[in-house]
Amino acid sequence: MLLRDRAVGLLQHVDRVRQEVRDDFNEPSGEVTVAMPPSMLELVTMPSIARYRERHPGVLLRVIEGISGVLNAWSMVQLGKADLAVVTNVEPLATLESTVFLQEPLCLIGPRSARLDPAAPVALDDVATKLLIVPGRPNSLRLILETAMAERKFPLDIAFEGNSPTLIMLAVEAGLGFATLPFCSAYRFLRDGRVSLAPIRHLDVSWAFVQSREQPLSTAGKQLKATLRETIASQIASGDWALAKLLP
Repeated sequence: MLLRDRAVGLLQHVDRVRQEVRDDFNEPSGEVTVAMPPSMLELVTMPSIARYRERHPGVLLRVIEGISGVLNAWSMVQLGKADLAVVTNVEPLATLESTVFLQEPLCLIGPRSARLDPAAPVALDDVATKLLIVPGRPNSLRLILETAMAERKFPLDIAFEGNSPTLIMLAVEAGLGFATLPFCSAYRFLRDGRVSLAPIRHLDVSWAFVQSREQPLSTAGKQLKATLRETIASQIASGDWALAKLLP
């Protein structure tokens, strides 16, 4: 069993090297697996899949979505179950390479009747007065909020916990409480006029690419990473993701 556990990583590395040599002379092929946050499903994941499949039909693309807690995405890359992951920026592991590439504000999201305005940021004091629907632990978005509230000695008034962004947004739309999530989580609901939203002043979320230090991305993986950045840049330029900032 010990030999097997050690050999799996070595064999995966050999497969990647073989694939890289082939890719230098041909179109990218083989397999690539990416772990994506459910909050980016409509703004990033779906458009990126369409772009990538059109350009690289010879690659088997695997998308893992709906991860509960950022640490699971990190561990999937660490264990070799994913080649690339997009996560909120947390303390990196020594065996993994983390590159922050995107920043956006954490937002207070309420029902349509709350009339929150994306152009009018709210203070953390305002958040403290709301009944909140929050992701369950472990979740880095909740950690960002809890840390900021604790520093100001504000209590968290929690209505209930939910690990699905869609569930949380439906609950907000129904008037069961307010949420504190990134803009990308509320994109479709805000576009359709089902909720209202305002950025929380001085409370940002940083998104990072995570990959292995020991096993570099294959050509297919590098192309996928570039496609994700391209999609995000396009969404920001079009105004659909107006509150986000793509970092160099």
